[in-house]
Parts: sequence; structure tokens; C-alpha cells
Amino acid sequence: MEERGRETTRRQQVADSLRRMLAVLNSGKPLEAILDHIMAEASAVLDAEAVAIYRLHEEEELLTIQTAQGLEPGYVAAARIPVGQSATGQAVRERRPVTLQDVAALSPDDDLPLDPQRRALLERLGTRYRALIAVPLAAEEVFGAITLYYQAPRTFSKEDVDLAVAFGDQAALAIRNAQLRAQVEQTAAASERRRLAHDLHDSVTQVLFSANLIAEVLPAIWQRNRAAGVNQDNWYLIQPRLAN
Repeated sequence: MEERGRETTRRQQVADSLRRMLAVLNSGKPLEAILDHIMAEASAVLDAEAVAIYRLHEEEELLTIQTAQGLEPGYVAAARIPVGQSATGQAVRERRPVTLQDVAALSPDDDLPLDPQRRALLERLGTRYRALIAVPLAAEEVFGAITLYYQAPRTFSKEDVDLAVAFGDQAALAIRNAQLRAQVEQTAAASERRRLAHDLHDSVTQVLFSANLIAEVLPAIWQRNRAAGVNQDNWYLIQPRLAN
């Protein structure tokens, strides 16, 4: 009975979390705020001590941290993970969740190209966090990964992995929506620029037309009344012609 009660509470927590995320996704908030909310929800539901969202730089095949909670600022600033290396890089390369039950049980990856400072940060991260889940952020393309960190060794259930994937899907959706909004704004800006250019062209055309008309009318005015032709106050005499 107690186990069933915990299961019911857990499912309610997950359902509430998903509803809150959907509300945030539809709120129009900036991408960073949405990703921060997703990380907070993922950390609460999956009992993680830290979480990071890594962005993929395809041209360099590198992952950097876009936003994080609970990680050392030095690591967040310096993290550079080649695609295919470490659990996070492997998740992106293979487009599947990767779990590590105990980082301390792994042998060091001597092939990972790190300068001494970054290697020290990575070793310190491995000392503080012993287990993790890394999930790719993928929609039509791979945007990066979300990684959840745990201070103690941990065995992950299928439900844990499925939930991590669900949070990854929401983060990927948020990134994709932000890209689409940016494209719409760029298109709108380009359209506005074209409209302004068209208006400017029309204005220039009207000025040229007016100048030509003035050039045609001025000699006639000069012949009728030379004083009026040189008097700037009498330029209004040609306005009826301009209006036509």
C-alpha cells in the first residue's frame, strides 16, 4: 500500500511538471528562461543535484554549456566536450540516452584532448558528481544534450531514463521554437525593409516628378511675370499644377 502511494505521488508530480513545462513553452518567454525552467523541473522530478544543457557547435563538433544549475562556474565557462567523447558527447553522437552509474569506476579517458586547467576541472567534477544521465536534444536535428548529475553512485531505472528523455524533448522543442521565431522576425524585418525601400523609391520618384514639373512651369511664369519668377514667396503659384 505504501509503495502504491509513493507511485501515485510520483506520477502526479510528473504530470504536474509536464503541465508547467507546457505552460512555459507557450508563454513566449525568452529561451534562456524556458531552459532554466526545464532544468529546474528535471532536477526536481529526477532528484538530480545538478543539470546542464549543452549546445552543439556542428562546424567544430564541440559541445559547450549554454546554461546550467548546480555546476561549478569555472567548469561551466571552460567546458568543451568533443562529440563522441564522455557520456554527453556519446549521447549526441549516437542520439540515445547514456547513463553512468559510478564515474569513479571508469578509467580516465587519456585520449580526451584537454589542457591542464580543463582536465583539473573535469576531475573535480568527477569527484563531486559520481553518476549521470545524458540525453540528446533532438528534433529534426540534434541541438545538443541535457545532462543530469548525481553526487552518489546510482542505478537508473527505465522510468528515470524515459523521464530524462521527456525533459530533453521539451528542451529541444524550446530551442526549435526559438529558432522559428527568430526566422519569422527576420522575415518580417526583411519585409519591412523592402516596404521602406519601396516608399523611399516612391518619394524619390515624386520629388523628381515635381522637379521636372517645376522646370516646365517656371519658364512660363518667367515670361508672364519676371518678378514672380524670382520671388520665392510666389512658388505657391505652381502648387495647383503639382497637385494635378
